[in-house]
Amino acid sequence: VANNTATQVGGGIYATRNSTANISHSTIINNNGFIGGGIVIVNGAQITITDCLIQGNSTDEHGGGVHCTSQSEVSLLDVIVRENTSTLLGAGVHVNRGSTMNLNRVQIIDNRGDTGGGIALRAGSEFNAIDVDVIGNFSNGPGGGIYSEESFSTMTNCNFLGNSCPNQGGGQFFMGGTSVQTRCVIADNECSRVAAVYNLWADLSYRNCTIANNRGEEISEIHSVQGEINLLNSIIWNENNSIITTSNNDEETIIVSYCDITGGRDGLVVDEQDNISWGEGNIDEDPLFADIDELDYHLTEDSPCIDVGDP
Repeated sequence: VANNTATQVGGGIYATRNSTANISHSTIINNNGFIGGGIVIVNGAQITITDCLIQGNSTDEHGGGVHCTSQSEVSLLDVIVRENTSTLLGAGVHVNRGSTMNLNRVQIIDNRGDTGGGIALRAGSEFNAIDVDVIGNFSNGPGGGIYSEESFSTMTNCNFLGNSCPNQGGGQFFMGGTSVQTRCVIADNECSRVAAVYNLWADLSYRNCTIANNRGEEISEIHSVQGEINLLNSIIWNENNSIITTSNNDEETIIVSYCDITGGRDGLVVDEQDNISWGEGNIDEDPLFADIDELDYHLTEDSPCIDVGDP
């Protein structure tokens, strides 16, 4: 499906009104739509996409690669979403208005948009991701890797690497909603302010995650504004910038247990009114990553982080 143009919706493929479809072993490339460049799923449609390449599509609005909205559902398995563009939200994928996206073994790479370079979630949407790589995406606004607004995500074994934006959340940006992340790596993202995770009003949980070596001029790893962050069995490490900060004059909740934090408790730059729970098992030791130059954040056999997690 290549080189098509839609003046309204769905440059390559358009599914609507409770339709169902399975798309497999296909390439959706170089299509353009006013809304949704590659594939559009709307109005209760349910689509499964397997072993496909979605590349080089573009849109004047949302969803350069995939646009899913209005109580619809899309599942992607063994799919590459690469080098798509959007003028507004979600250059790689965009999920909106109570829709659901399920990803398994998906790569979202080198997409460029205004907000949410790789992924954009909005308006009560649900996002479930397993073994997903979000790499090298760019956003002109917040959320180089992912932008999530009042939505709900669960991510397991996902990597957010080398994403960037000029403002707030080079790796991840959350505004309201919840996100539970397990065994994820958020590293080497870049932003002029919060390079890794920006949390505005959301409830975030990181379990067995690594957030490290992100680059920002003002704040580096995590910043929270009237939100809650729960860190368990995780590594938050950066020897050059601040680790965790909160906004002035707002009440935040940060819970840290069995984590390796650069600077220990002093790595948290917080206000007196914040609710800080500094639990058991936290350490401040070089985690001894395998090879950060090659973005390999596995632990070497001598790492102090091995066998010291929550019993």
